[in-house]
Amino acid sequence: MFQTKKTYVSAEMRISELIFENPSFLVMMEHFNLDMATQDKSVEQICQENRINKEVFIAIANLYNGFNPGKNLVSKGLPGFLFLRFLCI
Repeated sequence: MFQTKKTYVSAEMRISELIFENPSFLVMMEHFNLDMATQDKSVEQICQENRINKEVFIAIANLYNGFNPGKNLVSKGLPGFLFLRFLCI
């Protein structure tokens, strides 16, 4: 069975490194309608270019890596409909 490396995702991390560590990120990127050719861009750059809420992207990416976002998102005031939008795509 393929094991992924569990890395906590942050804004300055490179998408290409995250995909290398956990190939299931490709599925996550499809949900956000992102191009698979990331050209060594950071999470923050990808989010800015595609007008994606950075905190939501990072929270979902961390879910793919096995981390629970917990109360951090609620304390930041992120609306739940952003997660629902992701889940419904």
